[in-house]
Amino acid sequence: MKKLSFVSRLFLSVFIGYILYIPADDALGHAYGEWRNVEQIYASTCHYCHDTGVAPVLFGRALPNQYISHRVRHGFNAMPAFKPSEIGVDDLQELAEWIEQSVEPSGEEQ
Repeated sequence: MKKLSFVSRLFLSVFIGYILYIPADDALGHAYGEWRNVEQIYASTCHYCHDTGVAPVLFGRALPNQYISHRVRHGFNAMPAFKPSEIGVDDLQELAEWIEQSVEPSGEEQ
């Protein structure tokens, strides 16, 4: 077996030390079903498509929270369905109400 160079060993040591040093929550963001708030849920699951033009804008449309909850649980077209183990029942209800009551961001088009 080939010996690792000094630089490789140094890099490997620093990488392992970094992994062991940082808390798991910072490294992984969250465990499924464990969210800090609705903003984190949105940023981690919805933002990638709904704020980049891939999927329809959600904010400021007064979408009923039942509609949002149904789409999240069952998916639609390219949108995946999210299981209760991924977004809990209470978290989903809070997220849906937050989106329903949202206003359209200023300076952005729908």
